[in-house]
Amino acid sequence: MSSSSMLSSSSSSVVQYSDIQKHGGNKEFSCPSGFKFSPNDRQLVTHYLKNKIMDVSEPANLIKEFEFQNINPDQIPMDKVRYGKKNEVFYFTSKEWRGSKTSDGHWEATGEDEKILDGDEVVGFKKVFIFLWRKELIETKSQWVMQEYRINPSICSGSVNGDDDKDMIAKVVYHEFLF
Repeated sequence: MSSSSMLSSSSSSVVQYSDIQKHGGNKEFSCPSGFKFSPNDRQLVTHYLKNKIMDVSEPANLIKEFEFQNINPDQIPMDKVRYGKKNEVFYFTSKEWRGSKTSDGHWEATGEDEKILDGDEVVGFKKVFIFLWRKELIETKSQWVMQEYRINPSICSGSVNGDDDKDMIAKVVYHEFLF
């Protein structure tokens, strides 16, 4: 699969990134039955996040905007995505969600930032979080995992919105059988 391929099916048919752009900016994009939106880490950063920061329009229904402040993971609209995998959703969001707590728990980082590479160049960073439910003073791991994707500001110098470090992509996954 070429690096410009964003949507694919199990057959050899591939919708190219250029085909998506032909459908125009924020218009809805429609894929044939069986196609799934399944970009890798590098594609999320170098295509979708960079384009958002640089104000390049994308099909509106591939990655929507959502703010996670004070939201329990079971309140995240998982059913609003038409082309992803089951129990997996991608949203553009901002760093303001970090550190926000809900009445029922909070997201906790599980480790260090992972570098996202394009060849030898660091194009972004990924951090993994798990939601911890809190009842009274007891915290319990949930089946909700969030992967946060941030861009390396050096690849977006001269961005349109001037705030390369604000926007990010959150990939939220509900693991039915995690524990």
